[in-house]
Amino acid sequence: SAAQKALDEARNAQTAAADKLGTTNPDMAALQKAVNDAQTKVNETGNALDEANADLKTAQGNYDAAANRQTDASDAYTKAETALNDAKAAEQKAKDAYDAAYQDYINEPSEWNDEAQQAAQTKWEDAQAATKTAQQAFDEANTALNGAQTEVNAAGEALENAKTRQKDAQDAHDAAVNAQTAAADKLDAAKAYATASANVNKASEDFANAQTAQQKAQAAYDEAMNEQTAAADKLGTTNPDVAALQKAYDDASTAANQAGAKLEDAKAALAKQNQKVADAQKAYDDATAKVNDATKSLDDAKTATKKAQDTFNQNNEFATDAAAAYNELKADHAENALNAAQAMLNKVQNVYGYNAPQTDAAEALVNALKDYYLNPTSPADKTATLNKIQAAQDVFNNLVKDANAAMAAAEAKYQDAQKNADAAKAILDRVNNGDFSDFPAVKDAEDAQKLAQTNYDNALANLKNAQANLDIAKANLAAASEKPSTSGDTNKDQNTDNTTTGNGDTTVNNGDTTVNNNGNVISSSTDKKADETANLSRVEYKNANKQNDAKAETLPQTGNENGVAAIALGAAAAMFGLGLAGKKREY
Repeated sequence: SAAQKALDEARNAQTAAADKLGTTNPDMAALQKAVNDAQTKVNETGNALDEANADLKTAQGNYDAAANRQTDASDAYTKAETALNDAKAAEQKAKDAYDAAYQDYINEPSEWNDEAQQAAQTKWEDAQAATKTAQQAFDEANTALNGAQTEVNAAGEALENAKTRQKDAQDAHDAAVNAQTAAADKLDAAKAYATASANVNKASEDFANAQTAQQKAQAAYDEAMNEQTAAADKLGTTNPDVAALQKAYDDASTAANQAGAKLEDAKAALAKQNQKVADAQKAYDDATAKVNDATKSLDDAKTATKKAQDTFNQNNEFATDAAAAYNELKADHAENALNAAQAMLNKVQNVYGYNAPQTDAAEALVNALKDYYLNPTSPADKTATLNKIQAAQDVFNNLVKDANAAMAAAEAKYQDAQKNADAAKAILDRVNNGDFSDFPAVKDAEDAQKLAQTNYDNALANLKNAQANLDIAKANLAAASEKPSTSGDTNKDQNTDNTTTGNGDTTVNNGDTTVNNNGNVISSSTDKKADETANLSRVEYKNANKQNDAKAETLPQTGNENGVAAIALGAAAAMFGLGLAGKKREY
């Protein structure tokens, strides 16, 4: 049967979904939480990756700058070494000349040789002084080269550490993305399994209803045939107006069919309105998504605001340090001013590295103070130095202004994001509390669904009234057939019994009209006359009854794991009752 086929297909779909999911009892809340946690981890590792990339870029810049300084120091060392070797050679040459002049004077003391000896000695002494100077320059170049090498080694180590952190951050982010994808797939599989399970329950219910209706119809048919046989045995000789009674029965049967058709129309309208309710549910889901989007925007705005605040604080600190150096020099505390400037330079290098405009400004400030403090020939007028300090201070003051503007912009975005998040959450809260004023389509869908439900209820009541009228016509026809007949045919016009089952189903023999509780007309042939089946013999009846019993035995007795709990009307009401009004989301 169609019900059996639908049930088999639903069960196959449920089994396939369970196989894919790996369980028949998924924890939807836990799966949803896993998806949310995985998304949070993706966001966290993404932020960590951004920071690691920025650190790597800074470390690379620092290393490049240190390598350049090491190259310069190496070139200076090579030049100083060459100069020292040249000076030593010149000194040796001057000494050799002096030794020769001295020997000449010893061999032949004279005023001429004495002057030559003194001149050679002077050149030798000058060469010794030049060697000393070259040695000092060489030592300084060697010290500078060693310092540059140490610096480039430290920068190289910092660069390798930054590369390691960046790789670790990238690996963590990739793992978080993979975990988020797996969690989302698991949740989708659980939803598919829930849908398949609901379809199995519905198909089981429909199958059980069809089975019950078939069994009751068979029982009603058996009872009607027995009553027909008994009435035929009691038939007298009078001849009632069966034709008039048959017409009344036919009219009642037609009315029952019409009521059943109207019930079908009402049921179709109800289904359409239920679909509109489902469409309205999507609007609610969209509102939930907007809450999640607004929350993410709010988090991003918080991060941007904090970053702008940190930048502002750093540059404000540097500007304050520059002002302190300016005030110290202005108060004739040159050494304090130099120390303050040097400390500021160290902090600037830690933040911006060695190759940045901020670092250049801080170095210019320190160099100006060094020139003033270390050069005893500097003029007493500090104006030039103060102006250089002020120029460096202006650099950081401008950075403070820029950072302040960026911080204000970030704060404005944060406030907008907060408003959007609050507004989206307020909408969702109203929906969760049953207030659908933000979604008129939801309210309209509910009202239309209720109206369709009312029309369905009315159509069902009309069908029941028509069935009652049909029962009355059946009773009248049966009473007439029980009167004595002059025809001598004990079976004529007897097969007109109707049976109303416990579910309100009406089976009309002869007219063959069966209407179940859902308003479905199972079979109808009202154009037949009552006496066309009255001549059915007991043998024919028993054979037909055996065939029906065989059919009933082949129908599987399959139940629903939740029981057959609702008829179509109850199912429709339950469907809506478990919909928008009772559903709440977490965000």
